[in-house]
Amino acid sequence: MKKQKINLRLVILLVFLALAIVAWIVYFLFPQKYFWEAIGSFNHYPKYFSRLDGKVVAGTEAVSPAVVAVMIDNFPDVYPQSCLGGEGSVVYEAPAEGVTTRFMQVMSAESDFSKVGPVRSARPYYLDWLAEYGAGALYMHCGGAPEALVLIKTRKIFDANEFYWGPYYWRDQNKIAPHNLFTGREKWQSLLDKYADKDNKPVWSGWNFSNSLDVGLGEPLREIAIKYFSGYTVAWRYKNDAESYER
Repeated sequence: MKKQKINLRLVILLVFLALAIVAWIVYFLFPQKYFWEAIGSFNHYPKYFSRLDGKVVAGTEAVSPAVVAVMIDNFPDVYPQSCLGGEGSVVYEAPAEGVTTRFMQVMSAESDFSKVGPVRSARPYYLDWLAEYGAGALYMHCGGAPEALVLIKTRKIFDANEFYWGPYYWRDQNKIAPHNLFTGREKWQSLLDKYADKDNKPVWSGWNFSNSLDVGLGEPLREIAIKYFSGYTVAWRYKNDAESYER
């Protein structure tokens, strides 16, 4: 009887030893990403990803969030802008007039940005990008090109032009007009609470993200440069420590 107990303990020990050896082989001889993917496959809790930035969110309601798009100034005298390129946002940059560009920052209505701006006027081509985020996207700006204002009306865009929605903006008296108009979460949340269509949830397809870390074809691009005008070129350089591009 005593001998059987000893043999049983020996068998259990050998099984654990074999499992440890297999785990060691998998961990050190195969790419570690496959090892952690295998470990993660045992996690039965569902994970949801935002269609705005690809990050993990709490549940299905945050997958396609209600979004706010704000037109932001890029005049040299306003640098640095407030919350430009904040976490979880998508920023579009295109020529406005003269030798300046303008930004449209798209972000979740739940983004914790207390001050965004300076807010500037609408341009028609930004409205095409805005359409990708569904009919319920809130568009915030101050005035605009005539063509843009007509398109806003004909496309029935959820629009908050400061000319008519002044209470949802404020002027920073420490800055020079017209580069001193701002908005923020408290303002747009107040507007959404009063005027957003609560019966229709946001519907938009979003960006395509991949869980795969496979290396793509060709040489990795360390820098991307876009020349907008003579003397104004924007460059994006890859930072190894952050694993992202820095403007």
